[in-house]
Amino acid sequence: MDLALQHTLLLTAAGVVVGIFGALLGIGGGVFLVPVLVLMVHVPIHEAIGTSLVCVIATSSAVAATNLERGLVNIGLGTTLELATTTGGICGGITANLLAAQQLMIIFAITLVVVAALMGLKQRMVLKNPRTLESDRGLLGGYYLDPASGREVGYRLRRLPVALGTSFVAGNVSGLLGIGGSILTVPSLNLF
Repeated sequence: MDLALQHTLLLTAAGVVVGIFGALLGIGGGVFLVPVLVLMVHVPIHEAIGTSLVCVIATSSAVAATNLERGLVNIGLGTTLELATTTGGICGGITANLLAAQQLMIIFAITLVVVAALMGLKQRMVLKNPRTLESDRGLLGGYYLDPASGREVGYRLRRLPVALGTSFVAGNVSGLLGIGGSILTVPSLNLF
């Protein structure tokens, strides 16, 4: 089997696995795809970042449509946070072009350690007050149907500046590393 066919098969398999894990975790999959492209297929990291962002857009769009149908999307909040994420993404993309490949790889590794720590911290947290349906959801609050309990759960958005700051940083990391901002946004919004 020639090398081009091997790479095509590897990339196809990687794409399927990345898509599945990205959809399950809500993180787009770039965190898995960039290492595959760089370490296994030997794509230069700058090109792997750009390629990953295109794939993350496709994965995120497919998952967003499914979650929208299930009533799990707060459009007002998402649109508001997207403004900060997009601004951060532009800054990250510009920064990525100014950094050497080795610097990007170090930043990538540090980012994964930070995200793992955030997710581990979230796992240790215990809800002191169970969620209840909040009658006053405020401007960007919402509700969703909890599949585990079958009940409607309401929430009120608190700490909008933290959410906007997190979205800006997530966008910056996304543009810088090609991993999709949700890898920071999902654990941060749950945690804070």
